[in-house]
Amino acid sequence: MTPKRDLEGEFAGVLHMLGVPEPERQYRFHETRRWRFDFAWPSERVAVEVSGETAHAHWRNMTTDAEKANAAVLGGWRLLVFTGAMIDKDPCGCVEQVKQMLRGD
Repeated sequence: MTPKRDLEGEFAGVLHMLGVPEPERQYRFHETRRWRFDFAWPSERVAVEVSGETAHAHWRNMTTDAEKANAAVLGGWRLLVFTGAMIDKDPCGCVEQVKQMLRGD
């Protein structure tokens, strides 16, 4: 059996390596729901969600993810979502998008 991949940990390493300011991990952003962002920079209202393909493939999970993303955007957050495939293909490109958001580009 293949060990479970720590996609968030991998992405955190790339953020650090490329000099992105330290995010808050598992940041609870909603007042009444238990929703958390994988990575957040609250002062800039920027958040990142990293989704493994298998964990989010079921329609119920996709619906919950969409509700969470919509609530975040309506709450004034700027949200980026990266899949494992996106991070594998171009981790530096994903981090560059985070840097753009943090700069307000």
